[in-house]
Amino acid sequence: MQAIECDTPGNKVLEKVEYFGDAINYEVKYVTCPPGCADSASVMGRGLYHPDSTVCGAAIIDGSMP
Repeated sequence: MQAIECDTPGNKVLEKVEYFGDAINYEVKYVTCPPGCADSASVMGRGLYHPDSTVCGAAIIDGSMP
């Protein structure tokens, strides 16, 4: 389990992953977000998010985290 900040983008959690090439390498990471991340969420996309989107913000939008 990796503790991350509210503003941590996906490309910092999933390092060395090819996002927009021929293949997308899926990797499961378990993270914990601090409280209050809804106020600082920066998310681009829907369902499949841009790697610069915040992980905690994407989890809130997807309903994976309250």
